[in-house]
Amino acid sequence: MAELQRTLAIVLVCLCTTTTVYAQSNAEARFREGNTLFRSGIYETALRRYREAASAGLDTPTLYYNTGIAAYKVGQYDLAEAAFRRAQNSSRLAALALYNLGLTYRELRRPLEAEQSFRAAASASTSRDLANLASRAADSLTIPLERIDRGERPSRFRHPASRPQVEPPGELRLMLSARLGQDDNVYRSPANPYVDFGAPGQPLVTPVVQSASFMPIDVLAEYTMQNEPRDTLFRFSYRLDGDFYDSGFSNANRISQRFEIGADIADTDESGRQRRLLQSSFFLTGRDETNFDPDSGIDRDFNGSDISGRLAYRGAGVKLNFEHALRRWSYGVDARLEGRQYDDVAPLPGYDHDLAFLRLSAGYLLTRNTTLEAGLFRYRRSYDERLARNIDGNYLTTNAILEYDYSGLELGINYAISPAIELAAEYVFLDRKDGFEGYFNSIQDRLLLSASYRLSDRIRLSASLRARAFYYPNAFAFHDNADEFLDTVDRGADLRAEFRITPEISVWAQIVADKFKSTDPRLAYERSRTMLGMLWRY
Repeated sequence: MAELQRTLAIVLVCLCTTTTVYAQSNAEARFREGNTLFRSGIYETALRRYREAASAGLDTPTLYYNTGIAAYKVGQYDLAEAAFRRAQNSSRLAALALYNLGLTYRELRRPLEAEQSFRAAASASTSRDLANLASRAADSLTIPLERIDRGERPSRFRHPASRPQVEPPGELRLMLSARLGQDDNVYRSPANPYVDFGAPGQPLVTPVVQSASFMPIDVLAEYTMQNEPRDTLFRFSYRLDGDFYDSGFSNANRISQRFEIGADIADTDESGRQRRLLQSSFFLTGRDETNFDPDSGIDRDFNGSDISGRLAYRGAGVKLNFEHALRRWSYGVDARLEGRQYDDVAPLPGYDHDLAFLRLSAGYLLTRNTTLEAGLFRYRRSYDERLARNIDGNYLTTNAILEYDYSGLELGINYAISPAIELAAEYVFLDRKDGFEGYFNSIQDRLLLSASYRLSDRIRLSASLRARAFYYPNAFAFHDNADEFLDTVDRGADLRAEFRITPEISVWAQIVADKFKSTDPRLAYERSRTMLGMLWRY
């Protein structure tokens, strides 16, 4: 109880003083999708994607500028004003942002501020055409009253000065976050003693729940450049995601790395609007983690042979993504092929396998503030050495090599109560078939609810709740057909907050809580992690 109280105290302190960051890769994908939608004339959905990218942690002048353009197009002038004011801090976009800020003030019937913005745009612009346009716009707002009486009226300037911006060729983007955290169950150990019916002699096991401090670190480096016609964007990226524990718990360290080379190719129609986008990439990936006994935290062995490296792997693959937007509708296709090679842990068979993935998705803009999304997907995992279990749960040398086929359905809805408050819900159904005798067939239901609140330009809060249920119609707890059927439920919560000190530096905090229940007590555990740290973007 005392440990729980201390954990709750840490949570409360973190929530009152700190902030959060969202997955950078997801934010970048939302940003690129918003650009595609804008070029297709689907401004409401484009604005939605830009705001989702911002909620996911993307914070660049280009994002603010594009948000302002999209907001202006759909008449959300207050939102456009806030976005252009932030974009004007970029020397590259200052003149364009100031000009469009003047247009926005003109629509808001604030002529004095509109004139000031136009004249500032004329002074800041290195383009003679834009400087002249801004000067004429400012002059139109100062027509003497006698000329107005003769029928002259200021120009309306209905259209923004430019299309959405993309990052310039040769752009380098960096992101680094480092936090200090506390993990109250490092090895995901069960809280209660249990009889291990799967071990010789069926011993009574008393797990040891251990806590430790750790340091999560995330690094992202991305370099982009465009070809001369500016219809292809080449991407080179590296990402590291790791948790590093105190020296006494170093076998709980987890490190994932990914290097990717890709190209985004846009297809435009005769009017110059982008309708289709094809993204392709080749990637190398790797993961280092230790195979340990959750009851004790000790590295696993098998008959005296060290098998602690069984979960570490290196992989390579290719992926393709096709997107097409048309009015309120959008659809896409995702495909991925990947091969993973795990460390050799003889005498046990390795986990080496190939993955083939295909997903079809569709989205519909129901209202200006509501988006519906759906997806169908299938994928297969084919192992090289790992044997399947027969219908009684036994490994036999005559059994076939393990192969899983997955099929699933995704349904989602996003709703913006206001520019500052967004809600989302997602449901996923996943059916897995064991290709041998069906022992490990499973059905999974997953529900995710999330909310984000932008308290100010500096402060963001978010929360999400997760629930997953796994049902195995043929598998038994401890793989003993005299025991219960295997059934598990996973529930979790994620609370985050971010305080932006400068456009490049943020302080943020996070609390993640998990509770896993199962008819197999070896799989049941409770765990919470609290984190506080800094984020730097360049």
